Amino acid sequence: MKLSVISWNIRHLRKEKIEIHRKQVVKDLADGHIVFLYENKMDHRDNALMYDLLMEALGEAHGNSDDIKIDVLSPPVGTNEFVQVVYTSKRVTGPSSQHGQGHTIDIEVKKNTTWNQRLWDEGWHRLSRSYNDTVRSEIQQQRLARGKGYRIPAIVDVVSTKPDATTTRITIAAWHAPGPAKATAPSLFEAYCGVPTEIDLLVGDFNYNPNTPFSPAKQVGKLNLHSVVGSTTITEEAKPTSHTAGPDLIYYNSEKVTSTGVYAGKALIGNVEVREADVALGKALWDLSDHRPVVLTLKNL
Repeated sequence: MKLSVISWNIRHLRKEKIEIHRKQVVKDLADGHIVFLYENKMDHRDNALMYDLLMEALGEAHGNSDDIKIDVLSPPVGTNEFVQVVYTSKRVTGPSSQHGQGHTIDIEVKKNTTWNQRLWDEGWHRLSRSYNDTVRSEIQQQRLARGKGYRIPAIVDVVSTKPDATTTRITIAAWHAPGPAKATAPSLFEAYCGVPTEIDLLVGDFNYNPNTPFSPAKQVGKLNLHSVVGSTTITEEAKPTSHTAGPDLIYYNSEKVTSTGVYAGKALIGNVEVREADVALGKALWDLSDHRPVVLTLKNL
């Protein structure tokens, strides 16, 4: 069984954006089974309507088939933000499936809050000891405190029930790091990597500036950085920015996931792509987001 995971920072995600840019959103969600979307404020009054639009968009991306059922989950992560998780809770196998064609796969996505308190605590522990002038100023002005002014990853368990009634479970953390101007991303990244020890994937917008000394490590404990080739952000003209990687990244747990052909007993990262921006849209695409979706396909589940 395979699972396609999409991680996408839609700048200032809200109902209006999905309405105006529906065609592009549907295009970019194509083949996605579980989609992590960032930058949605919790106090938007029309969030409930946006959830419906997101489910409709993912359904349309799958051809509006009666064989597909779509659901949404909204874990709160701090700074008044949700990570929106839109997913196919039911789909039907195709002709190339090991189970044969026309059989149902059920997917249940649950919030996993096991590590939330430690994430808040470890994040603050690192920030409170930072020597960075910007961070110190934010703390002194009380814009940054324990559980305030920073975000933790949203962590979910994805349980798939196959046609033969066997189940697989993977745990995914999705993080929208504070922006580069906040200067908190490096400390938070270091703090968080050692906390959720049983996650399989860590994805998200790590919000580092490729022109500064901070660049996420290639390996942190069990977590390995999977190379995402190409820029994941665009200019106002919808052209890729000049840097060659990031800031949207993928880490995988080396004990449970592999990116090589030797994958006995492990999930296999089959493909990773940055969805190409439709440059012809120009400013219209920039109005949707300055980020492009990163798509990861897991196999051998």
